[in-house]
Amino acid sequence: GPTQSSGSAISWAADLFNSTPEELLSKSLESSNAHNEIFLPYLAGERAPIWRSDIRALFAGLSHQSKFSDIAHAVIFGVGFTARHIIDQAKSLSDELPSTVHLGGASHQSKLWRDIRSRILRSEVISFSESDSSSIGAAILAASAASGVAPEVLALKFSGEKISFTATTEDQNMANIEYTKYLEWVERATH
Repeated sequence: GPTQSSGSAISWAADLFNSTPEELLSKSLESSNAHNEIFLPYLAGERAPIWRSDIRALFAGLSHQSKFSDIAHAVIFGVGFTARHIIDQAKSLSDELPSTVHLGGASHQSKLWRDIRSRILRSEVISFSESDSSSIGAAILAASAASGVAPEVLALKFSGEKISFTATTEDQNMANIEYTKYLEWVERATH
């Protein structure tokens, strides 16, 4: 499902802190401890899975000890948690979902971003060297329609080199603790 403000939330935070999205990404992994700082990236409402145009972003858990790296972590992981929230909703409706997650777009060429997504999603993540997933997807569907070859067979020919990553169980467990806090704040914000 679509989210409303993922990339734009990262850009907003980078501008707010006179930083760059790349710096937020690298700073977000500086601490190996569980973070208390949480960010709900609903700057312009939210589509899936909240479906509320009136809800707004919030930071929670900030203290005098919170550093730029903690806020960067909250922003980057908050954006990632929206994707997990959607996947968890889909899993609740189907027993047929795969154990790996395929990532698309240019941001997923980053090893840091694959690491973060794997931590958050608690699974192996796979991206491909060809980052223009929309155009590639359209080409795969067109080639499948013209040739009768299944899209999943053609995908391997169109997508470039397969890049996979799985975060450590410890890192996945740490992200899961933070995700639980995130869901608690989603619950508070939506009720």
